[in-house]
Amino acid sequence: MEGIRDTAASDNPPELNDIKISNTKNEWRANGVMKQITTYAGKKVLVLGLAKSGTNAAKLLKRLGATVTISDVQPLAENQNAQELKAAGFNVILGEQTPDLLDAGYDLIVKNPGIPYDVPVVKRALDLK
Repeated sequence: MEGIRDTAASDNPPELNDIKISNTKNEWRANGVMKQITTYAGKKVLVLGLAKSGTNAAKLLKRLGATVTISDVQPLAENQNAQELKAAGFNVILGEQTPDLLDAGYDLIVKNPGIPYDVPVVKRALDLK
């Protein structure tokens, strides 16, 4: 597959109907103009929580050049997403997500929508902001 194209033209504004994302390069195309995405290249990123959104965010960020660490509370034996990402070379930290998880000095933290804002690690991340 060379890219992703939105084919539901009637559901989107006209400019979104021409967006293509390259799977092999960190590029996107809108209205015929190709731009390279370099925002995340070389950044150290922590993804809190996997499920669908965390897994997809981790994969995309790695593809865009970030060094991605994933943290999830579910044990490896019960966590298919963590097993898959670990096998793909991601740094995976499993178990309790304590505030000291942030001591590694991440440039960006991506929080899964299912993780509440009152969890200690998220509170500390907000304080560091």
